[in-house]
Amino acid sequence: MMSLSKSKAAILSLVAAMALTIVPTPASAIIYTRAGTGLCQPASGIQYSHIATTVSSTHNCPEACRRANHVAEEEHHLRGFSEVDKHGVNHAALASQVGGNCVCFYDCHRLPVLELQETTDEWIRHDPEACGEGGVETSDGTEGISCYTLLADASTVRVGHDGH
Repeated sequence: MMSLSKSKAAILSLVAAMALTIVPTPASAIIYTRAGTGLCQPASGIQYSHIATTVSSTHNCPEACRRANHVAEEEHHLRGFSEVDKHGVNHAALASQVGGNCVCFYDCHRLPVLELQETTDEWIRHDPEACGEGGVETSDGTEGISCYTLLADASTVRVGHDGH
């Protein structure tokens, strides 16, 4: 049988104790997947409440949605985003139609509170009286726009030493 020296045993004991006392911290990963062409829609087919802005690169759209979603402490109901293809033929017309090249979708009447001092993005709010809720089910088929659905927001998941 193999025996450990006292120093190796002490180190292993210390590492094990540290692993069991890790302070729960939030992760920072938000994962999206492409859900179709056009503006995102819930199963009901009624449009989501949404905010729209113009970002310098379409790759910044998920980051803009994340910044807007985490402005306040309270949880918001972000469901996904659509972005206008900046290389598309109708880019300017589509961006004008939807209020920018980046649209973040939320459950009905669950838009984040956007205060000017908290964000540098200029947002257009659209919160119709009748609107949809729940996960992204489909997209409206508008060419030149891509819909991405939120798969996981790990920033809201905390893992403690007991795995919960």
